[in-house]
Amino acid sequence: MALMTSDMYIESLRKLNMEVYLLGEKIENPVDHPMIRPSLNSVAMTYKLAEQPEYEDLMTATSNLTGKKINRFTHLHQNPEDLSKKVKMQRLLGQKTASCFQRCVGMDAFNAVYSTTYEIDKKYGTEYFNANVCKQNVTRFPYEITRLAEDITGGLFVTMPSERDLEHPEIGRYVEKYLAAVEGVPTKTKMKVLRLVENLTLGTAAVGYRTESMHGAGSPQAQRIMISRQSDLNHKKQLAKDILDIKE
Repeated sequence: MALMTSDMYIESLRKLNMEVYLLGEKIENPVDHPMIRPSLNSVAMTYKLAEQPEYEDLMTATSNLTGKKINRFTHLHQNPEDLSKKVKMQRLLGQKTASCFQRCVGMDAFNAVYSTTYEIDKKYGTEYFNANVCKQNVTRFPYEITRLAEDITGGLFVTMPSERDLEHPEIGRYVEKYLAAVEGVPTKTKMKVLRLVENLTLGTAAVGYRTESMHGAGSPQAQRIMISRQSDLNHKKQLAKDILDIKE
């Protein structure tokens, strides 16, 4: 089977039987909705670039499972060269989209599961690796259930429900269930904090976000280390609570 093209990807979404709510309102045509389409276009670029010969080396790979040409976002890393090309591919997508192209988490997840289940089986004699759980792939539309679950439970690039969604008579109970915070912290409090993070990293206050995207493939772990070394995190937490008028 040939690689899926960007057009094939978009058309495949139209065939899905999705129920999408945005800001408390049901969206009948999510594929063409003006608030959703930019994210869809960003994902579609991961398919479009794979169609272009000049990017073939970065955007595609040969599957170790089937021996066929596949999109690198669905590839299981086999060697250091694969890891290098993965980073260069992400940088390329950042430069082409200037936004989150939404497939990185899925690629990292199934690669982590692939290697981890192999090591678990080797140590404990289990059979997790043979269950092919590595084939779980969250590389389609953000509103498909796996990606949605990932987003609303705390990913950095969140597709977070609105307060109107939380109070909606049909979907409010699902928002409450899947966005629940630790015991003793109201769901609305968690949503406030996530909205602040969204504003600082993706919203009106995020003056540096576009630059970071075009650079691409940075290291959040390295940034976390430096923040831990140089910042008074408890003070930062209190500042966030003060801004949001959170008393807990």
